[in-house]
Amino acid sequence: MNYKKRLFRFLVIAIIGLLGIVDSALAQEKSMSESAPAAFPHQTVLYKTFNLLEVIDKSKVLKQEVAQNEVLKSIAKQYSERVEGTLGGCKEAGCLATALKWSETEIEAINQELQSMFSKGSLFKTALTRALQEEAYGLKYGGTVDTVMIRKAWRDTALGLNHILDVYMGGKGARYPAIDSISFKTTDQKFVQLIRQGIAAKVTGRDKKAVFYDLPVYAALKALELNGRDEAARYEPLAEGYNKKPYQAIKQTDWDSYPYSMILVLGHGPEDPAIALDAGAAHYCEVAASMYREGVAPFIVVSGGNVHPYKTPYNEAEEMKKYLVQALGIPDEAVFIEPHARHTTTNLRNVSRMIYRFNIPDHKPVLTLTNPAHSKYTLNIKDRCMQELTYLPFRDMKKISDETNSFFPVAESLRVNPYEPLDP
Repeated sequence: MNYKKRLFRFLVIAIIGLLGIVDSALAQEKSMSESAPAAFPHQTVLYKTFNLLEVIDKSKVLKQEVAQNEVLKSIAKQYSERVEGTLGGCKEAGCLATALKWSETEIEAINQELQSMFSKGSLFKTALTRALQEEAYGLKYGGTVDTVMIRKAWRDTALGLNHILDVYMGGKGARYPAIDSISFKTTDQKFVQLIRQGIAAKVTGRDKKAVFYDLPVYAALKALELNGRDEAARYEPLAEGYNKKPYQAIKQTDWDSYPYSMILVLGHGPEDPAIALDAGAAHYCEVAASMYREGVAPFIVVSGGNVHPYKTPYNEAEEMKKYLVQALGIPDEAVFIEPHARHTTTNLRNVSRMIYRFNIPDHKPVLTLTNPAHSKYTLNIKDRCMQELTYLPFRDMKKISDETNSFFPVAESLRVNPYEPLDP
């Protein structure tokens, strides 16, 4: 790359970054002067992370059946009493996390009762079957709605809640602690006090009509809230905001005119907290822009969340779209953002999800674009996908060039991962 082009890119990135800082400062000043801070998006995070609880919560019939079940009520009462008896003796957050986690005995007892309710052929079975079919649980768990699916879905839910408590209250290791770990020391007494006060108030004022999962859900979401971990809810709903114009453009797209449905620019996060857009990301945005103009695909999708460095305020996808539209002149309606992925595995999974949710043809391959080393790594990512996701979020991936691969999406990508609450 010649010196003038390098200098031009540096100046453009710097200007966009400065504009972003000014916009952020003005927005913050306006927010502080005119309104209270935005509330933590409890429901959005809950529903996005725990589909089974979303299904129950949204159904009046299911919620009533669960709330009135005597066995589940008894388990919830014993759980609440156990937590209440532990609160006063806990001096650090890890102790509170241990007390709030479901025990294996409780998990299995709830599993048995849910399966029993389903097997009796009751109103519960009819309502749950319909709701799970509408949520495409057959795709997510690879089968029909039956007791096996219920067991898998409930166990994922219970262990997912326990995982949040372990990491964001108990301080145990996240899978990638450099970017996903707790924000406090577990001995921080202010942190401990905030948790204890919230749980105590919830236990004392326990609603007799509450569902059995009410208290552990409250505790898990409170832990995420205190840690400022609302990443899963940011930019939702995904068909609005930055994606509104490209989403509206889908219906007018002549897909047969293009060899690929999308050019996927994989995220490149800077390690410097003062840098909004990594130079490598800017370069591959330029390459993607050239490909778009050549008619390779009707859309570019930029993927990457608020990842590097730890708790960065900059979103990789947002900053890449700004560069593509503001600096490179690509039409707004041609650039999607996928703003949640934290790893290469979820770059691929989340874009596959978008294809199905946005009704983009799945018989068209996606073209990935990144540096040669990352592209080679992506081509051989199957083992990591199986380890972290338990399935492959793509099919028929193949090398196109040193910087590009192609793949087809798979519907199983719609399966939620409750063990990664920042991007489930």
